[in-house]
Amino acid sequence: MVESPHYLECVFLFTSISTQLIVCLERYIATIHPMRARAWCCRKTALKAVAIAWALAGIFAIPYLLHHEVVYRGKEGPDGFCTNVSSTQSWWLIFKFVEFIQYFVCPCSIIFIVYSRIAAVLWATNPVGIKSENSR
Repeated sequence: MVESPHYLECVFLFTSISTQLIVCLERYIATIHPMRARAWCCRKTALKAVAIAWALAGIFAIPYLLHHEVVYRGKEGPDGFCTNVSSTQSWWLIFKFVEFIQYFVCPCSIIFIVYSRIAAVLWATNPVGIKSENSR
């Protein structure tokens, strides 16, 4: 039971990051490819993407569920605390590195690139009602 809060915390965190990435990509499609957005950005596609995000987050967070337990300093009693019993093992450090890449570096990079592309396209176009020099 003590493992559940850590597991759920990670599932919610990973799902939040994935959902933010989904929203970012949806905005990119709607802005850069408006004609394709009608086919790609529909309720069915959004539900699939969010379901996949939840499933992957739930799967990737399983080590948190399996490797947290209550540790006691002496006899069982009120001085127990919840800890990750695998935190010093090399596989856990590799897992945390992969987690860092998968849920921080990659999403931040993708969001930065996508919003930079959106900004470049929007800033390169003329606002409605303002004539360009070629149209004069």
